[in-house]
Amino acid sequence: MKKELVEDIVSWSKSCFPDLTKEKQTLKLHEEISELERAKTEEEKMYEMADIFIVATILHKRFKSDLGKRFMRFYDLFEVEPFVEKKMKRNKERVWKKVSNGTYHHEESEKDE
Repeated sequence: MKKELVEDIVSWSKSCFPDLTKEKQTLKLHEEISELERAKTEEEKMYEMADIFIVATILHKRFKSDLGKRFMRFYDLFEVEPFVEKKMKRNKERVWKKVSNGTYHHEESEKDE
């Protein structure tokens, strides 16, 4: 993954989720894996993979998590970078709210439909 993209992901994470913890980000990784399992089309699967790599990047680079590092090792096996870039653009446009389990979810919008 390009260094600039990694830095962008981490910077966005810190500004958008200042009180995020390693444990809550690990929970978010599990949520994203579940979403990948439910994805139907190849395009949906690639966007879910992008989410997984975004979450793993935050885990590894912001929280020094070995789990995040292990996921990032798979990055080069997939042609997911364009999807990560598109998801990050979209993520920055979204409004994020903390939910009861301590993770963050975006509010639904017309763009998400």
